Amino acid sequence: MSAPRPEPFEIAIPDADLGDLRERLQRARFADDFANEDWRYGVEAPTGIAVFPKELLFLPRKLAEQNANLTHWTRMPSGGHFAPAEEPERLVEDIRACFRPLRS
Repeated sequence: MSAPRPEPFEIAIPDADLGDLRERLQRARFADDFANEDWRYGVEAPTGIAVFPKELLFLPRKLAEQNANLTHWTRMPSGGHFAPAEEPERLVEDIRACFRPLRS
C-alpha cells in the first residue's frame, strides 16, 4: 500500500475498498498540510492523454487541463479499457505524436 508520507508501521487492510479509502483520506490530510502554502497537486511534466470511447472511466479535458501540463489530447474513434490490445497501431502513433515535439 502506498502512502504520501512514511508511517511508523502499516496496518494491512484485507478489503481493497477500505484500503483505497484509507489512502485517499491520507492524501487529503497531506494536502491540508500544504493548504496555506504555494503548492498544488498536479503534473508539471508535459502530459498526453488518449481518450477511448469504450473506456471504463471518462476524464473531462477541462479537469485534465486543471491538474496537468496537458500538451496532447486525442479522442480515439474506437477502443476502450484494453486499448493496447484493441487499437495497437493507433495507440503507438498517438504516443509518438505526443512525444515528437519534445524530442531534441
